[in-house]
Amino acid sequence: MGKATLLILALLFGSPLLAQDHVVQLRTPVHITKKLGENWFLAGWMIGNVRQAQPDNINLFGGLGYKRNNWWLETLVQRQWSTKGHQWQLNFRFNRDFGKRANLYLELYPVSSRRSFSEVVIFDYRLSDRWKIGVETENLHKRGRDSYGGGSRLSFRLVNRGPVTLWVTGTYHFRNQGEPRFFRTYVITTVRF
Repeated sequence: MGKATLLILALLFGSPLLAQDHVVQLRTPVHITKKLGENWFLAGWMIGNVRQAQPDNINLFGGLGYKRNNWWLETLVQRQWSTKGHQWQLNFRFNRDFGKRANLYLELYPVSSRRSFSEVVIFDYRLSDRWKIGVETENLHKRGRDSYGGGSRLSFRLVNRGPVTLWVTGTYHFRNQGEPRFFRTYVITTVRF
């Protein structure tokens, strides 16, 4: 690994330690798919979510996916465990590739316990085989005032061996007035069977 790569990774992981005006989060998504036929696949996710100043949680997702040449859609059932309680939710994920460079990811999930729903929108642009830049939003729509936020992303691919891919991503979110901004690091593993 070159010096420039180590410097970028140090910034992705070290920046939260230097700033004092936001909270720090770490997400560890593991996405596993198993092909069932030409277009159908089983989909599973396991996501650990460590959050400063908020309860941590672990999420398991399982469901069915449908894939075409440049897009896929997953319909999932989610189970979340946290110190605030456990809940079941539905989760819908869509991914669209625009050629070799650009990628759009959408996620929508109703939160029945709060009578609300959330969406995540991520747009990435591939600079090289190992680097991507992009933007990300994460919003919660609820009674009263909705929670909006988003910011920039920087991603670096650490591993690409056979069916396994591992990316490290750093993102900084600006939030509604009165809500804390956050720096989130993702360690994303994808395994395809």
